[in-house]
Amino acid sequence: MQTPVINIQNLDFDYQGQTVLHDVNLNVHQGEFLGMVGPNGGGKTTLFRLILGLIQPRRGKITVLNQSPHQARRAIGYVPQALKFPVDFPMTVEEAVLMGRLGPGNRLGFWKKNDRTAIEPILEETGLIPLRKRRLEDLSGGQRQRVFIARALAGNPQLLLLDEPTANIDVQMEEDLFQLFRQLNQRMTIVVVSHDLGFVSHYVSRIACVNRSLHCHNSTQITPELIEHMYGHPVRVSRFAQETA
Repeated sequence: MQTPVINIQNLDFDYQGQTVLHDVNLNVHQGEFLGMVGPNGGGKTTLFRLILGLIQPRRGKITVLNQSPHQARRAIGYVPQALKFPVDFPMTVEEAVLMGRLGPGNRLGFWKKNDRTAIEPILEETGLIPLRKRRLEDLSGGQRQRVFIARALAGNPQLLLLDEPTANIDVQMEEDLFQLFRQLNQRMTIVVVSHDLGFVSHYVSRIACVNRSLHCHNSTQITPELIEHMYGHPVRVSRFAQETA
């Protein structure tokens, strides 16, 4: 049996004496497109930070690509939620994407020829070729999000973590980005956090419901009753309701 890309066993995490995650178990397999949903404060972003090795669990074990999260970090592409980025900084799209190539032996602004060569197909795939010389401050929110996704792809990751990548963008851009993710999923494993369950369920094969604990379901098993139980109160999921009515 193939080793999972992400393997989490009996994980607990506390913050300032409060339990954030309790007895979490999860296997994410090679080539999977996993959606992650749950209420604000339920532990989704914390779980991503644990997978990245930025914080350590109180109890339990995490392996990523059969290594510790710290060892696997170079093989993970990550687009954080509400990315804090000085968009008025005099940086072009191409320069921002090149930042994803930073690593041992690289200094900001001193790029090797192979770095520039490596990002060409990424700029093409993300639709950024026409924008490559534009400054970030001149882009729309959706265009800027494509830049951050391209930056995460610049290191040729095997695993892509996306924390609410379509927040605050319009419906058409959301659909365009998920079509891109579907294409990327042909060569890498993807885990995406989203609050739009009705939309994301059309793209992912499984959904991990996170609210201190974690339970996985096939996307076809998600019902309004299950959502209400997970969130602890009635939730209106308009697009889900429309598709299942």
